[in-house]
Amino acid sequence: MAGSRGEKRQSYLLIFLICATLFTTGILDGYRSVILPIIKTAFEASYDSQGLFNSLYSVGHILACFTTSVTLRKLGVRGTLITAYCMLMLSFVGMQFVSSFAMATAAFVLLRFGLSCEEGGVNGMSNTFGLRTAKILSFGHFFYGVGSIIGPKIAGAVLGTGVDWRRLYLFTIVLPLCFTVLALFIKIAPAPAAGREQENTGRAFRASDALKRKEVWLFALCIAVIGQVETATTIWGGLYLQDNFGIDPLTVGATFMSVHFLLFTLGRLICSVLIEKVGPVKMEYFLLLGCVLTFGVGFLLGANGLYALSAVGLFTSGIWPTVVAMSSMVYKKSGYAPICMSVAGGISGILTAIFAFLVGLVNQYVGPAWGFRTTVLMSVVAIALFTYTVRDVRRRGLYPAANA
Repeated sequence: MAGSRGEKRQSYLLIFLICATLFTTGILDGYRSVILPIIKTAFEASYDSQGLFNSLYSVGHILACFTTSVTLRKLGVRGTLITAYCMLMLSFVGMQFVSSFAMATAAFVLLRFGLSCEEGGVNGMSNTFGLRTAKILSFGHFFYGVGSIIGPKIAGAVLGTGVDWRRLYLFTIVLPLCFTVLALFIKIAPAPAAGREQENTGRAFRASDALKRKEVWLFALCIAVIGQVETATTIWGGLYLQDNFGIDPLTVGATFMSVHFLLFTLGRLICSVLIEKVGPVKMEYFLLLGCVLTFGVGFLLGANGLYALSAVGLFTSGIWPTVVAMSSMVYKKSGYAPICMSVAGGISGILTAIFAFLVGLVNQYVGPAWGFRTTVLMSVVAIALFTYTVRDVRRRGLYPAANA
């Protein structure tokens, strides 16, 4: 009986660590949406420099994907988590010495690296719950949503008192520090080892084999374009409002981001219910068309389109997880889901980094309003790519022909 109570307590602590970690990730993403315009203004960074900043930020994620594949195998879930927390704390400390835009870029790349390593650790922790993994992750991502809602308001309120943005991150260091201590003493069961799937030849399936599969490239391209649409508001929205309409990122801009994240969180809850009723393909079309309309209306209204651009969170919330879930079904059908997902993630990460830099170039050489506005075009491209991909995988029998 005592052992059972102890195991239950450990499970609760594990769930707490998952939710608290994702909650902190949400807060940090909320910070960034408010702080980016301030950093750009403080260092008088050009738009192409801002585009390179966002591109390199994505590189931090790509590097973390490769790193966690090693640390999970060599150090386990606990070691991966502690590594992630240490990277976050190192980035927070490094920010205290930032004196140029280039140094700020390096600090944020390290921040992104830590957050992505953290994601790998959280997924590893969640996998220890077996059949309850999806439920635990959904619960955790709800807390991410809560963190992302309050993050912009915290940043706006603290920075509004005159506190430097660097100090805000230094104050936040207490969170990963506490999580590190908890991770050292909490019981974390090792994640189930993935089986080594074999091809007909008996040889283990490798990343090079995944690169030869058309569906991997198609979904990687889809995920990259759709991911660009999903994250456009949080990356470029604050700059768009500040540089084109003079909106203060610490007040109205922070509220704009909080409303966006609130609707984004609400949208994910709604999508999780509707997707089972209408099917992922129809749901994806509905969401992408919603993105085209809300972005289009928001841009046409100019300064009055503030709330239309906030409302886009209702539609961007589900476009990425839906297409990723579909890709995993297709890869599972072909027999090598884990490796295909990893390879597709790496390809899409590289493409996302390229897209981010191109948006910065558009802002620099076409006009400060036009980089963010390219999201309408990206939404249309996403619809076309998604249509081609679905038709191709259905034609080859890798995805159900109807009702999915």
